[in-house]
Amino acid sequence: MVYAVRAGQSLAEVRTELEETFYILGSTCEEYEDTAAHPAVIMHSVWDFSQVDVNAPGVYKVTGTFAAPEGCTVDQELAVPGAAAYITVQRPDQPEVQTCCMVGVDVLFFPMILDCFTDEQLDNLQVYLLENNEDKEIGKSNFYFDRKGLYLKKGVLKAGRKYGIYVTYPGGSTGVYTFVYGGELISNEHWYKRNYADRDGKELPDIDDEAERVTDTSAILVGNRLLDLMKNGVKLIPFEGDGVLVRVPVEVVKGWNIKAEDQIETDISWVGSDVSVKISKNGESVTDIPGATVEIPYANRDSQTMLTDEEGNSYTGSVNDAQNAAVIPIDKTGDYTVEEQPQNQTENGGNIEEEDPEGDSPENAEDSGEEKLSEQVEELLSENVKNQKANSDENLNSQHKKTALIVIIIVILLILLWNIPMRRGKKLRKGERGEREQSK
Repeated sequence: MVYAVRAGQSLAEVRTELEETFYILGSTCEEYEDTAAHPAVIMHSVWDFSQVDVNAPGVYKVTGTFAAPEGCTVDQELAVPGAAAYITVQRPDQPEVQTCCMVGVDVLFFPMILDCFTDEQLDNLQVYLLENNEDKEIGKSNFYFDRKGLYLKKGVLKAGRKYGIYVTYPGGSTGVYTFVYGGELISNEHWYKRNYADRDGKELPDIDDEAERVTDTSAILVGNRLLDLMKNGVKLIPFEGDGVLVRVPVEVVKGWNIKAEDQIETDISWVGSDVSVKISKNGESVTDIPGATVEIPYANRDSQTMLTDEEGNSYTGSVNDAQNAAVIPIDKTGDYTVEEQPQNQTENGGNIEEEDPEGDSPENAEDSGEEKLSEQVEELLSENVKNQKANSDENLNSQHKKTALIVIIIVILLILLWNIPMRRGKKLRKGERGEREQSK
């Protein structure tokens, strides 16, 4: 089993899944026919996570052992196997390809942390294979991504050969992961820390891992890392904590005059219903971040997320449906109260009116004019339909009355026509009876 977890993430869910997945069924019967009287017992797995540092990105090998349940012992002649799993700890803004496992019959799975990318960005991720020091771009039909990682079809590999694999993503590239493909299994017991060399083998600036720290709410980044990101041509520098993503324009970060030895500390967290965004350089607070955005998961699609700063200023933005997040522009760090209100609606004297969140710009004026014109057209069409329907109903009622009158007249005529011959017959029979009586 292999897993990719965020830096600072709890391993409780991984432990639970491993314990539920790995177990041994043991037997207490001495004779084969006695299995009904001696049902199988379960030897659960116990996992050692002591070597995993969730605050230090890298790959960790964890081992599992199996113990006999209470009241049972393992026969001395039996060799109880062990189990192993690999956990790759990754930063959301720096996904890696560091280990893999078999999935199904023809697919290899490489776990990666990819939930910071949009669906469109995932579609643009590209996979490359290195073989005999030559790069090969893999066709889109031979791999795909989801939020958990990369799925590579085994058909692009040949048994017994050594490969390197890496992935390019917006603003960067993973390190190269090397492995030997054995047809059924992949062997590589050498887990190296990322050396930050790009796929062409050129050395990037030395990054001091010992000075960096990442938790679920805060991070300390060395200047070299940010300088490296800016050299890669990214337009926004991402800072993330506690499920909240803050993106700061590169031009703003350049204004901080960062040097290689500087330390940038971020603290982004939820404090009750408030979101706290704090950034500092070498202990000195950074307050102005013009052009920045904050992405916050929203609970209700029909609501609009609003931020209010400590001075009472309100901020609203757009919605990223792919990430189920509200994207709201902010211009400074600090504490923000988070509220959700009905989408684009406000109460005004008991009437519901649409707001213009972007102000009275010419574009919005055009949109507003078009909306009003559309509403007027709809009203006219609706009134016309109503008139047509009213006329149609009136004509239909008149027609029904005419039809009913004609039916009544026809029925009366039929009754009269039927009664005429009956009366004639009766008169003739009476006359005949009178003549016979007189003759008698």
